[in-house]
Amino acid sequence: MLDFSQLLGRALCLIAICLTIPSLHSSHAEAVHESPEALIRALESSDRQYLFDMHGNARRELRKLIEARFSATRHITSAIQRLEKSTVEEDQELAAALFHVLGFVKDPAAIGWLRNRWHSTVKSTVMEHWLQAWQDRPRGYGGSPVQGYGEWRWLSGRERWIANFIDASLKPTLAGDRLAIMQILSGFDDKSVRLYFERLRSTSLEPEEVLIVEGYVSAHGGRTHDSQIEAAIDKLSVDPGKHLFLIDTAEFFRHKAFIPFLISIIESPVKPPGRSVSWRPEEQLELITFALGLRGKKAWQDWYRVHGSGSREDWYEMALESFRRELARNPSAAEKQFDDAIYGWSDIIFLKFIDDELSSRPAFHKHIVDWINYSYRHTHRKRLARLAAKISRPPTHLDKASRKTLMDLEFLPPSKKWTWADEVWMATNRL
Repeated sequence: MLDFSQLLGRALCLIAICLTIPSLHSSHAEAVHESPEALIRALESSDRQYLFDMHGNARRELRKLIEARFSATRHITSAIQRLEKSTVEEDQELAAALFHVLGFVKDPAAIGWLRNRWHSTVKSTVMEHWLQAWQDRPRGYGGSPVQGYGEWRWLSGRERWIANFIDASLKPTLAGDRLAIMQILSGFDDKSVRLYFERLRSTSLEPEEVLIVEGYVSAHGGRTHDSQIEAAIDKLSVDPGKHLFLIDTAEFFRHKAFIPFLISIIESPVKPPGRSVSWRPEEQLELITFALGLRGKKAWQDWYRVHGSGSREDWYEMALESFRRELARNPSAAEKQFDDAIYGWSDIIFLKFIDDELSSRPAFHKHIVDWINYSYRHTHRKRLARLAAKISRPPTHLDKASRKTLMDLEFLPPSKKWTWADEVWMATNRL
């Protein structure tokens, strides 16, 4: 005979089993409801005014379509073709949002379909919304910055995408979108892309294109055509509508030819769309010159009058000479100075100095990690990886935040495997 406790235990087990039955049914029903077809129907029957929030985050149904990844592609393309035939503005807005999903997921199986769209009457819709998702800078593990999709872990069909973009950029019918395509290709280091940019140098280019091409060549160790760079900047600087492009380009292509333009706009900074504060041209000036602490237009004009004839290598040596004196006199003060200089000195030119003279000093290690994070470019990954390994191997004990930064950059094994769901969550929960 079973005692009371045994009877109670069996009863609880029976209740638990029974409770799982509706739960399983509910999960199945939810799975059916969450199919791509059902998600698209839900979007078509909802208010299209709220497809994206004020931060650009996609609404739930769009996010679920992104999570479905390649399995939703054929349903999305079919829906777009149907919505394209409508003259209702809300249908066009939904089609644009679905193009955004395709741009995020980047299914190579959609290349042929997309190419047909480029040559149709809806080409502008494709370029505006699909290409924008390629231009948005992706994030690495844990949200660390990654420059371009050339090293994006989720990219499939790499060679097909590259060939597709190179072909598209050379078609006269897509000339108006060539700059956007060139910016996308600049995130790749493949031989075919390097040859593509090298060949462009012998063609007729618009001023913006000159800066993209020469910036790519410079980032890959090539000699730049300085006179062409100066002419392009001079031409663009007279148009206020081009100032944001120049500022953004100067942050990554740190050529001394940008200096006069940046000084000229110190008292009339540019506010990027979607930002509550303006760019500070002084930040780009520091990145180019390594001269820190100058404030105001006159201070920079005075600096340029004295040092403007020098090169970035000269300015680098000037910065190091002062820092080395402080390092020898007062290491603690030098540590703080280096911490304050990390952003302005976030340039690969400092790598040898940091490796040779600072990496052996444990007090600097957390600051070196920050410098690696700010200086990261896909073209420098192997060189930065060696420094990261050097300062993180035992008996070195990096603090938790520094180790996380190196994990985010994948210079240390991650604490968890980064999944497609993590990628989607990171991209659709921006503030």
